[in-house]
Amino acid sequence: MLYKTDYRQYVEKYAEKYGVEKELLYAVIKVESKFDPNAISKSKAKGLMQIMDSTAKEIAKKVIKMVGLDETYLQKSPFDLSGGQKRRIAIAGILAMDPDILVLDEPTAGLDPQGIREMMDLFKSIHQLGKTVILVTHDMNHVLEYCNEVIVMNEGCVERKGKVKDVFKDSDYLLNLGIDLPLITNMIIDLNKKGFQLDTSINNIDDLVEALGGELYG
Repeated sequence: MLYKTDYRQYVEKYAEKYGVEKELLYAVIKVESKFDPNAISKSKAKGLMQIMDSTAKEIAKKVIKMVGLDETYLQKSPFDLSGGQKRRIAIAGILAMDPDILVLDEPTAGLDPQGIREMMDLFKSIHQLGKTVILVTHDMNHVLEYCNEVIVMNEGCVERKGKVKDVFKDSDYLLNLGIDLPLITNMIIDLNKKGFQLDTSINNIDDLVEALGGELYG
């Protein structure tokens, strides 16, 4: 027999391994042991392992789709995957644990432009699922286009924090810190030097075209 203290350790181990709610596993144990709170037979424990394996597979099928891949990738060798695909698989592994917060450190480093766009759009879709995504990056184009709030770090200290649009309005401040401005922000600054009065917090071409039209024909 496996006693109560044993199956608690068993649940802790496999709940963490497969990203399964512990309450669910305890419920399965309770049913499998005919509501006996003190013991579960070895045969029942084996059945529970099979249930957990099945649960893990279902979770894997779910999260692989969340990162834009199909189930065939669950059978592929890592050596057959591109850099972007490997990164997606790694993110799927994190999502399988159903975290509330994802912290991503330079997640697009080494990817080609298409891979970067796909990866950033993936993070955006994850955020739309209700997850908090914290992105550590030196690429201000990503910050301006994808982020809602920003924390500016300088020599390990918080220099400034706030809404992205508010921070990018003060372009001189960012330049003084040695931060490269987004391409669209540089374009707006150049246009303003030629007499326009455009908002430097504009973060996409459509809004820029509309603002230019307003000044030219308004």
